[in-house]
Amino acid sequence: MFKKITSCILIMLCMFSSLSMTSFASTTETEDVITPDSEYYLSAEEINNGDYFSAEELEAATEDGAIILCGIDAPMSELSNSIGNARGLFSARVWCRSYATYDEDDGVSVHVELYVPWYYFANPKFTAMEGAVSVTLAQKTTTKAFAKLANQAKTISTDVEMGNKAASGTEGKVSVAGWATGANIESGYGEFASAYEITIP
Repeated sequence: MFKKITSCILIMLCMFSSLSMTSFASTTETEDVITPDSEYYLSAEEINNGDYFSAEELEAATEDGAIILCGIDAPMSELSNSIGNARGLFSARVWCRSYATYDEDDGVSVHVELYVPWYYFANPKFTAMEGAVSVTLAQKTTTKAFAKLANQAKTISTDVEMGNKAASGTEGKVSVAGWATGANIESGYGEFASAYEITIP
């Protein structure tokens, strides 16, 4: 069963990796208005200002000298649920916030956080998330799985140490894919997948 789940995650990552990196670069990073269901690419400055992640999270991420690179705030894939019913007002659609950090000793690490925006009027009551992170850097791709349990929480997050290293100025890409379960997450509305570019400082 675990091998089948892992294979599905890797397939999702491969689909994202096959997208042109220029397609991500074409998104305007300075948009002031974030509309529902739109991806929003986060600069290091936007992440550091504390609007998206708590001060405690950011302090922990950088306490060993790691540098925040950039990230993304994106909705999960739009999928029909298994019985074809319309999604109710109080069911939760999962969004994924992620950012990457770089440390000369430890290389790239990736933070993954799932939540539900306030305008869905729903507490997802997360119970678990599972997925994989893939980092492509200096023509080398590393993929690592992650899993996290929660007790009906509003958010759920984890950090994945990837270890990729490269010279300053090297460009790469981070891809995140997986799914979440929760008391208020309907079937088909807990899957997530997103990707963003990084540049080693």
